[in-house]
Amino acid sequence: MIEEVSVVIIDSDKDVRFALRGLLRDVPGALVTAETDDMRVGVNLVRQHRPNIVLLEVGSPPDEYLSTAAKIIEVFPQTAVFAISAETEPEVILKAMRSGIQEFLRRPPEQDEIEAALRKVMRRLQALGTMAGEIITVFSNKGGLGTTMIAANLGVFLSQLCQKSCAVVDLDLQFGDVGMFLNVQPKYTIADVARSYEKLDQTLLRAHLVQHSSGVYVMAEPQQAEEAEGIKAEQVGQVLRLLRSMFEYVIVDTAHAFDDISVEALDLSDSVFLISALELPAIRNSKRCIEIFQRLGYGKDKVKLVLNRFIVDKSVATEKFERSFEYPIFWRIPNDYASVSSSINTGVPLLESAPQSPVTVNLRELAVSLSGFSGEQESQEDSVKRRPFARLLRR
Repeated sequence: MIEEVSVVIIDSDKDVRFALRGLLRDVPGALVTAETDDMRVGVNLVRQHRPNIVLLEVGSPPDEYLSTAAKIIEVFPQTAVFAISAETEPEVILKAMRSGIQEFLRRPPEQDEIEAALRKVMRRLQALGTMAGEIITVFSNKGGLGTTMIAANLGVFLSQLCQKSCAVVDLDLQFGDVGMFLNVQPKYTIADVARSYEKLDQTLLRAHLVQHSSGVYVMAEPQQAEEAEGIKAEQVGQVLRLLRSMFEYVIVDTAHAFDDISVEALDLSDSVFLISALELPAIRNSKRCIEIFQRLGYGKDKVKLVLNRFIVDKSVATEKFERSFEYPIFWRIPNDYASVSSSINTGVPLLESAPQSPVTVNLRELAVSLSGFSGEQESQEDSVKRRPFARLLRR
């Protein structure tokens, strides 16, 4: 059985919320991540926390409450909504079920009643897979800053060097390049996945991925730009949730815009790497991004500022950059145009094409930092296979 389910409580009565917290405290694995007395705030909390379960008050008249439930279910189809209500009329219960509510419980429910309902959700999550992988979205609202290079190579490092299961997803649906950067020839793309959305499961999704020689899997961009029009945000959300249950790391490369699909990926992400550079247009656009992220409710624990093409002798400029942002720099990737350009043009990842270059060493350190990999797990045979990179591991 899956070990933990997260719960958001939306109820106008503080005594009921207190009672629900007490009941859930006695259910092994139930974790209340947020609560509110306001419906609108509740929807935002669901967006922010992405809980497994929402306990939602359904008062009288019920229509407004059921409308909120329907909105949550439409936008977050993997979240189970339980109605908590004093209403007992069959027509209200029927309306609730038609809106997509999974359980209709008394307000407040009995201990055995709520525990049985939570167990159903736990079993469903178990069926989807117990792995809770980490989604990292590499994002910039300005092109040309190296987001695809970072996403593709980070996936290779996590898979080949750090021995983590990893998938890279290209969500730049019209102009994506992940497949080209890794020189893979996908038989299927995310457009094919969208067409098979109604019957999508782990087995079908894995069949639509292409595996690179490093071990990383790729969910490729559509082959034709116009195919992007048929891909919806909810479909992308389902793909990312399934991938999270299949891989330890899911690296997402998005379009350079806050469109519905990019925001869906950003919402689902555990971390967002905001890529910037020490140049005025990039700085200006990154500031705008951070303001939008703050309005979306993303904190500094989620959004990590990454400086690409960093030049060491510009450390003073970097300090001014950080002060002007009032935002910490999480990582600095050195400028190494020759190595990166050669890697892109040949479709060979940096780990293979330039194993000792400064940018390769830097991205290796980033992957190790994220994964906690120490290198101690490798067998002697593996070490021999990786001999070209042995010097990197000893640094």
